[in-house]
Amino acid sequence: MRISSEQNAAVEDVRLVEDGLHGFNFDATRIPYAPVPVNVFLRTDSGEIKGGLIGRVLAGWLHIGTLWIDREYRRRGHGAELVRTAEAEARACGCKYVWLDTFEFQARPFYERLGYECFGVLNDHPIGHVHYFMYKRL
Repeated sequence: MRISSEQNAAVEDVRLVEDGLHGFNFDATRIPYAPVPVNVFLRTDSGEIKGGLIGRVLAGWLHIGTLWIDREYRRRGHGAELVRTAEAEARACGCKYVWLDTFEFQARPFYERLGYECFGVLNDHPIGHVHYFMYKRL
């Protein structure tokens, strides 16, 4: 046996490891790994994307992975509307919770105004900054 570090690993090799963990998790929980994408966009009338929320529903939770609004369109309520739309989709899928992570230079106060609570902190990530983990019960 040997250990190999492979920055450019083959997709099928990465998938084999991920599928192995998903199988282990299924054996422990009986919950299949079947993420449902949640993609909500802010578009101009011509269809150009000016923001969006990218997430996924899995095991009764919505995970918000990315929320971004073009600088020109910030502070107009679009971010809150994207989050509310994603939360509504999560409820429709039977979710009870949402979780996300953000940094101190990003949007913790924004999420707190929407009812999210901090449940974890990773200091000095990235170096010199704070990384927050947040959740909300739907």
